[in-house]
Amino acid sequence: MGAPTPVPPGGFAVHRDAWGVPHVRAADELALARGQGYVTALDRGWQIEVDRWRAEGRLAERLGEPGLAWDRFAHRVRLADTARRAYTALADDDRAWVDAYTAGVNEGLGRGRDVPEMHALADPAWPGGGDLPPHEPWPAWAPLGVFLVAHVLFSGFPHVLWRDHVARTLGPAVARSRPDVPLAAVLDLLAVDGGPGSGSNAWALAGTRTRSGAPLLAGDPHRLLELPGVYQQVRLACDAYDVLGLAFPGVPGVPHVGHAGAAAWGVTNAMAHHVDVVAERLRRTPDGGVEAQGPDGPERADVVVATVRVRAAGGPVEHRVETVETARGVVVTGGPDEPDRTFAVRLPARVDADLGVAVWRRLLHARSARDVTDAFATWVDPVDRVLAADRHEVLSVTAGRVPRRDRAERALPLPGWTDAGRARDWVTPPPPVVVHDVAVDANERPERPGTDLGHTYAPPHRAHRVRALLDATGPAAGGRAGSPAGGAADAADGA
Repeated sequence: MGAPTPVPPGGFAVHRDAWGVPHVRAADELALARGQGYVTALDRGWQIEVDRWRAEGRLAERLGEPGLAWDRFAHRVRLADTARRAYTALADDDRAWVDAYTAGVNEGLGRGRDVPEMHALADPAWPGGGDLPPHEPWPAWAPLGVFLVAHVLFSGFPHVLWRDHVARTLGPAVARSRPDVPLAAVLDLLAVDGGPGSGSNAWALAGTRTRSGAPLLAGDPHRLLELPGVYQQVRLACDAYDVLGLAFPGVPGVPHVGHAGAAAWGVTNAMAHHVDVVAERLRRTPDGGVEAQGPDGPERADVVVATVRVRAAGGPVEHRVETVETARGVVVTGGPDEPDRTFAVRLPARVDADLGVAVWRRLLHARSARDVTDAFATWVDPVDRVLAADRHEVLSVTAGRVPRRDRAERALPLPGWTDAGRARDWVTPPPPVVVHDVAVDANERPERPGTDLGHTYAPPHRAHRVRALLDATGPAAGGRAGSPAGGAADAADGA
């Protein structure tokens, strides 16, 4: 960090390195969270405002018709309500930490909103243009909403809906022409395992594989190419910890990739089936409500009608969005007027009113690989494979909440009017495993049955290639090194 930047009492200081990466320093954790929020608003003001609008289901109010499809979806899955519930359920210390971050965001947006993208919204050439959208302070739950925006589609439920479409479209034809071929075999042709694909890599070497005798850990997340990107490099230092890592803009901490001096961690997507998709039978009742057919008979569904305002020439246009939630989940497609195409999803974060915020904060205090895996024990969504290392050991663990389903139940939507539609308990993930040689995660199907929690996975060639390159290098140097996977290696100090 170079010469420490003077920190005002109760405040924070920001230093930027040669690459412009912000290093935020404060005396205590809450002032540091405020500083992270402030610098995020300065550097990513447009990005986090857009994600806040997406969380609220108000994107079309700012961008016009192109934002309407997202707003409909956001209201149907009740993103804002889920974030509010999770915020209300936070422990007092975690809520204070989120509040400090949000306060920093609101302080920084005064300058962070002064960007060309924001001013473009006031261009009279835009439908409904002419005025810059006013600054509205972030609500307290907004960071949780932003995290939901980044991950609500980061699951397998869109693939389940796609397989259902294929089954409906091709199933009858296959049954007529090839009665000897089961539908499951046709759906397996859509498994990602069998064809080209991409994803994230993470790998770790135990001390037995390095010249220094200390572990080496690399994280290489392959997110979509976006500008600005989904991650933000940041260093966060206070009297309690000093952590460098990748933050989600608009979200406190560094949940996915971090280096805390004595410990480091990286994640890849576990490709788990953590969101059940349930086919629903809905009907309207004489009193104007909606009824769902559950395993035990008719059930009253919860209905909320939202109004989406769409920016347009001549003034905003209002659209009515009916949102329905059954005992099995929020309805994402169809409804009481579309009986054959109605599906609900059971989102773990909504079921438990928990986004794992306590994990985000606890990771910053990690001093060992075991501290990291202990923190991830209450991780919620998305389900990740975690590699953690310190000066002495490497640990591997799968983290997140997954319903207890066999593989056949993960292929297609479950009929909500049968016992299959009943909610299942969460799987208890296996305990962390000590890595004695090398560990490679690349979204491939795991070898351990206890961590095979999905239906389809990425093809295994990336994992095989990374492992082959590591095996060919011989003992690796400690400290920072070039990753054979093409990313930067992250090693705990002393490696």
